[in-house]
Amino acid sequence: MATGPSEWPMSWRIIILLNVSFYNMMGNVFAAGVPPLFSLLIEDLHCSTNQAAHLTTYALLMLGLANLWAVPIVEYLGKRYTILISMTVFLIANIWAATSQTYSSLLGTRFLGGISGGVIEALGPIIVSECFLEKQLASAMVVYVGFLAAGSAIGPIVAGGIASGLHNWRWFFIISSIAIGVNLVTSILMLPSTEYAGDNGYPANDEVQETKVMGTPRDTQCEIELTENEPESPKKISNLYSIPPKLWLPWQIGFLNFGALVGLLIGLPVGGVVADLLSRRAMKSNGQHDPRSRLPLVLLGALLSPTGCVIIGVSLQKNLNWAGTSVGWGLLSFGLTASANILLTYAVDCHLHRAMDIGVLVNVIKNTIGFGVSYAAINWYDKSGGEAQYGAMAGILWATYLLVIPLYFFRDSLKKFSARWFTDDGA
Repeated sequence: MATGPSEWPMSWRIIILLNVSFYNMMGNVFAAGVPPLFSLLIEDLHCSTNQAAHLTTYALLMLGLANLWAVPIVEYLGKRYTILISMTVFLIANIWAATSQTYSSLLGTRFLGGISGGVIEALGPIIVSECFLEKQLASAMVVYVGFLAAGSAIGPIVAGGIASGLHNWRWFFIISSIAIGVNLVTSILMLPSTEYAGDNGYPANDEVQETKVMGTPRDTQCEIELTENEPESPKKISNLYSIPPKLWLPWQIGFLNFGALVGLLIGLPVGGVVADLLSRRAMKSNGQHDPRSRLPLVLLGALLSPTGCVIIGVSLQKNLNWAGTSVGWGLLSFGLTASANILLTYAVDCHLHRAMDIGVLVNVIKNTIGFGVSYAAINWYDKSGGEAQYGAMAGILWATYLLVIPLYFFRDSLKKFSARWFTDDGA
């Protein structure tokens, strides 16, 4: 009998994971990498600062909306062909961007690139859950989430270097096109379809897990309350640094993201390997698998990510050295990266056969919120200042982290509620 994806050779599963994760990263490189190029774009395309900022905000919005059309297309074409087609369109958008001669043309590439590049965000969680068993799930998911977050940091760093060294914004999209082209070729050669009709190590119906997961059906155990904790959304206020009164140079804007990158690299093992260790330890102690066993680690994110927001706000308000802002981004990135992976793993672990729906829900809401924050960031900063703006963000983060408490302590009540409203048959 044929084996399922979770029983394929580990090398093959790692190739699949790296392919989809790299594609996911490039979508965020595309969206987040533009701010260091603003001065060059304004000079070359004769656009205003707000128009330049919209190149980031609309790409972010399209990344979220792309999730909505990914699901119905997968039903007809399958995951492999959906990914390959969207990756081809994404490549075309980047080539188009590199050759754009007007602001309107470049803006059009942001819509096309976002609506194609965001498709993988909906498919990533289900591909990971199909290929890796629950004991490996958080470690595999952290690679996916890590590439997602890395794109938001690597994009501005590369763009800042290009703007300072080559003084030509088109090279950013040329390099991106090369990377996406290589990704497309490797995906054509090595990315199989993970659809499988047989037993892949998980039950076809979540309800059969009633006696295996702490006596609670997977499908009724947890709610999806993690959308605000994805690691990328707050970064889009990076538009502020290149406009008056800051007028930071492109390399300074790019270097801001080194702090975020360090936070990301530290947060990845915490949200992945350490979370899996907690899960295995709880299983040995209780004799049963409980997705909640990873949740205590979210406390680190609850402490550090809002603190990072406060540091960023004070640094901007007091016009401190850019390094202070970078430290704040590092704390914020660490907290959000670790927390996002833990909560996404928790959601997928509870709803294995709803992983694609979880991806759609999380990414649409996350990117829509990110678009709103990004769109209003400059006016908000001008009106309220850095301390008030980032202080409000810190308060929102703390309030959001409080929502994790019901997931851990009020499982029985959530079980009864979700059994009424969120069962597979819609009862």
